[in-house]
Amino acid sequence: MGSIAAIAGLVVTVLTQLLPLLGSTSTNQVASIINLLIQIIPTIVQEAADLVQPVQNIIAAL
Repeated sequence: MGSIAAIAGLVVTVLTQLLPLLGSTSTNQVASIINLLIQIIPTIVQEAADLVQPVQNIIAAL
């Protein structure tokens, strides 16, 4: 669950850096970015969850 929180934190950080660059008149761009994130976040979370055990195995082997 910690990795999910870390990923969510990174997404929030990226959003806080991107949104001011878009300006207040570009609501379509903001909506597009949010919709894209909504679509890709489940995939990113699943990939991170799938990588936990292999990474733990690599660390244990070292």
